[in-house]
Amino acid sequence: MVAKLQSIPYLKNALEYCERGGELLCTNKCIGNSSDINAQMEKNNSMNDRCINHTFHIKIRIAPEDKGKLNTQEWVDISNDYAKKIGFQNNPFAVYIHEENSDKEHIHIVGSRIQSNNLAVEDGYTHYKNMDFCREIEKNMIYAV
Repeated sequence: MVAKLQSIPYLKNALEYCERGGELLCTNKCIGNSSDINAQMEKNNSMNDRCINHTFHIKIRIAPEDKGKLNTQEWVDISNDYAKKIGFQNNPFAVYIHEENSDKEHIHIVGSRIQSNNLAVEDGYTHYKNMDFCREIEKNMIYAV
């Protein structure tokens, strides 16, 4: 499993890309299509005018040889576990799946970095958090089979 996290300034483009190329799996504290979700997240993001990159865009992909091992609920669980690991589980976010049932199956999580206390979720050291998260999930997948 590979996870890549980016802090980005272009929320609307990320949501439109995810909606255009995939299917919405779940949302947290937001609802609707990409335009609706964008409006809700922009309202949340406007609480902090000091942060330039208000948005997380995360891509999580399984290895091609693991194709078909994860069902929709397992992808949802992975996205929620990832949000907890990084610290934005209480923020608005949307999860999309791309290239379902292919060797390139992966999910995108687009979420707000701005918390209810108007501070941004830290985006430092995410490379290490990503590696830890991926190893945990891989270990769980091995034992589940």
